Parts: sequence; structure tokens; C-alpha cells
Amino acid sequence: MNITFNLIAFLLIAPGSSPRLSYGTNVGQSPSTTTSAARTADSLTVSSGTKAPDELFSSNSRTGSDGKGSSTPPKANTNLSKGSTSLKKARAAALSIDNVRLMPEPERVLGFKDVSENVVVRNATSGPFRDYADYSSRALSKVPTVMRDYQISGHKDVHVVLTEEYSAALAVRYDGSAEPAKHSLERRVCPADIPQLLDAMPDSRYFKKVFISDNLNPEDDYVTQTYYPDGFISSMAMTNGQLELYKAERNEYLRRDVLHEWSHQLRYEFWNDKLRKCFEGAVNLELVEWNPSLYATRGAGEQWAVLGERMLGFGGEEFLEACTKAPIRTTIWMRALQKCLSAVPEPNKSIDHDKYVARMRYVEKHVLPRAMKKLEALQINGKTDYLREQAKGISQYLDVNDWKRLSRNLALVYCLESYAKTWAHVNEA
Repeated sequence: MNITFNLIAFLLIAPGSSPRLSYGTNVGQSPSTTTSAARTADSLTVSSGTKAPDELFSSNSRTGSDGKGSSTPPKANTNLSKGSTSLKKARAAALSIDNVRLMPEPERVLGFKDVSENVVVRNATSGPFRDYADYSSRALSKVPTVMRDYQISGHKDVHVVLTEEYSAALAVRYDGSAEPAKHSLERRVCPADIPQLLDAMPDSRYFKKVFISDNLNPEDDYVTQTYYPDGFISSMAMTNGQLELYKAERNEYLRRDVLHEWSHQLRYEFWNDKLRKCFEGAVNLELVEWNPSLYATRGAGEQWAVLGERMLGFGGEEFLEACTKAPIRTTIWMRALQKCLSAVPEPNKSIDHDKYVARMRYVEKHVLPRAMKKLEALQINGKTDYLREQAKGISQYLDVNDWKRLSRNLALVYCLESYAKTWAHVNEA
């Protein structure tokens, strides 16, 4: 018992790493609707989830000396170059997430009940439209529709809904077996695909409902008018905690795209938190240097969600690239993830929870200091008073933070869980 109390006291005081981890343009957007298009060009590289020791995350910078006290660049060294490359690969491998093939789990789809809901559809009104309010009032209609509402084993807070007609068309039985889907619907996402997707989310409760539709996204025409003149088709959207899937198919990008939408909801969870405004300021400060994708230029909301793909996606290389090229944005984004992970209950933890924590700890140790140095320089060398003030505000926010407290909380929870399991095992023996 004394050992347990000493351990708790140490974790609450010491700033060390978690014992769970021995390795390591400003456009406002209201929290209503966001969409994600196919972003094939931004696909994530799949790499192995090999663990690595702490030294993989230590500094590897070296300088030479001319013997007169002044620093000079080191001479070219082939072995050093190879070692540096190997270190980068090892870091990426340690921070990568295993790419588990999506497999339907019909046994986890529980019985359904019939409910009536108003489904938003695109009517026949043609544009152009003055703004979104005009589009919403004239081009969209709400149609009362009978829906099947399914519950998912392991995610009692999430409801999966689809129309009776679409459920029948998918030809899926939920008694533990699945019939072949019909013709063109063979690859369509159905309720049996949802459990494994929810398992990967840092906190599945952020999705209150998953709506599976056989129609196009009714918002697509407005996005086409305002941003994509050649036509815009999206397969997903996030609306007030509801993940909407429009003719979505099982493919190699499905998990990434769902994480994109989950990232939108993470931002909404902290809509009134100062970190959201700080992130928008960070976009202003860093966007000229690096933009994660063309799609991200739609606004601060997409900057956040596209970065989320790299923060939570499979590839350690893409995660590390974002850390290197956008340290301020990465640090702020990880602050939100920290707050999420510190509050998620055990039943809702992701199957990749440990990897998310590992990435969070990497950012705390290696990216946060770089972000602070960059902000310090921007306060002096920023091109305008506005940018210098933004840098100052973000620096103050990150300097007075609960980063280590949240990290220690994660470590404490893990140690207490491990202790409880060990004690229960001893009692059973």
C-alpha cells in the first residue's frame, strides 16, 4: 500500500514521461456542417508499428569545430548520413500505427428499432445562391422518414441509422451472419463495418450518431458553387455530432476519412476553448511555410481536420513531417487530443490509444520546445504588428499550460489500472 501511495505522489510531482511509454489565411467556421472529399493525393503511407527505445526520440544534431572556438558545419560523413536516415526511419516506425484490415463484424450490430426522423435532402431548386443561409432555406428540404436505429456492441453511446429501404438493399442480416451484398452495393459501408471504425477513434462518444445514406450529400452543390466549379462530391460530413456517410465504400482511405470527421468534432468539443483561436492564429503564422493539402485551404476547420489525419493516421512519416514543418499547429492540436485522452473512460478508449499517447508525448518532449522558439522569433521578426501579437498570445497560452498535468494523469490512470489488474490476479491465485 505504501508503494502505491509513493507511486501516486511521484507521478503527481515528477514531470517525467509516462510509464506507459517506454518509447517513445484565418477563416472562421461555425460548428455546423463540414465535408470531406476524396483526397487520394494526400493518402497516408502504411508502415509497421514497431516499438523503439527512448533514444530514438533524442536529439541527433552535431556541430564541428575549427579549433578556434567558432562552429563550422561537419564534414560530409556517409556513415553519419546513413545513421541519421536510419534513426528517422526508426522514429517513424515507432510512431506508426498498424494498418488492420477493415472486416465486417455483424455479430456486434445489435437489434434495431424503427424511428421517424427528418432527413435533409436536396430539392429541385436551382442556384446560384447568395450565401449558405439562402442555400439552406431554398435548396434543402426535410423529409419525415422511417429509419432503422441500430446499437453497436462496445459503443452504447453511438446509434447507427439508415432507411429501411437501404438496409434491405444492402441485404445484411444481423444475426451473426451476412449475406452477399447486391451488385453495385458490394463495397458500400453497412452497419457491420461501423464497430471497427469506432474502435479506432480516440473517443468514440464524439460520434453520437452514424447516418448511412444511399443519397449524395445535399451540401455538395453549395460547395461546388463556392469552391469547386468543376463539381464536388463528398462521401462524408460531420454535423453536430452526427457522422454522415453518403454512398461511402470500404476502401483503404475509409479509416483516414472517418478520423478526419472525428477531428472536426474534436475541434467543436473545444469551440469555446482558447486553443481554437490559437490554432487559427497558428495557421496565419505557418501557412506560408507549409500547407498539408490543397483541400485544407478551405479554412481553419479543414486545416484542423486535415492535420488530424496526420496526427491520428497510420503513417509515422506523415506525423513527423507535420511535427517538423508545422510545430505550432501540431502542438496546439495535440493539446486538444490530450484533453480528450485524459477524459476518455476505459470502455471508449481506442485500440490505438497507446500509440496516440506516444505521439502526444513525442510532441510534448520534442515539438513543444521548437514551437516556443519559433513563436519567440516571430514576436520579434513577424512581418506585421498583428502577426507579432498573435505569436505573443499563442506563446503565452502554451507557456501557461496543463500539458504535464494531463500527461501525468494519463500515466497515473494507467498505473492504477495495472495495479488493480495485478492485485486481482494475485487474489485469484
